[in-house]
Amino acid sequence: MDFSLSDEDKRVLLGMARESVLSVLEGRQPRFSAASPSLHRNGSAFVTLRGRDGTLRGCIGSISGARPLDETVTEMARAAAFQDPRFSPVEEAELPKIRFEISVLSPFWLTRTPEELTPGVHGAYIKRGGRTGILLPKVAVEQGWDRQQFLNHACLKAGLAPESWKHPDTQVFLFTALDFAE
Repeated sequence: MDFSLSDEDKRVLLGMARESVLSVLEGRQPRFSAASPSLHRNGSAFVTLRGRDGTLRGCIGSISGARPLDETVTEMARAAAFQDPRFSPVEEAELPKIRFEISVLSPFWLTRTPEELTPGVHGAYIKRGGRTGILLPKVAVEQGWDRQQFLNHACLKAGLAPESWKHPDTQVFLFTALDFAE
């Protein structure tokens, strides 16, 4: 996937994300604006929901890249609103107070030296055995983490010991993200 989106594509995706959640709350089929062909290409994305004060309200994504980006975003918006196990489902009365953020992910690449990771620029996908964990690039900035802290937390998210990223059997994939919000 070409790793850029026009301002119009970003606006359309944000509208689709909000409409997909609203349509569930109202018990109807979603009504989407026409999407450009670039949004029909396969892509990976996360949708993050935040309250007016910036607090996390839900975040779920797909890294498979096996579906069109517009479908991935609408599905992940619904999942973030209603299926994130850390939060109760979004209610219709709170939807106007929620801000939608979308992170479109670049293709992943396996790094031989995790020290290549630049906090705030790269995200990390940790894989060892059957365990995986992922952190978006923006998490390092939000939390004020340096490279080692970021990689340690990615390992923790995978259910691994903090410094497992140093183990030769651990695979560390890096990626970037195109972030935009309402």
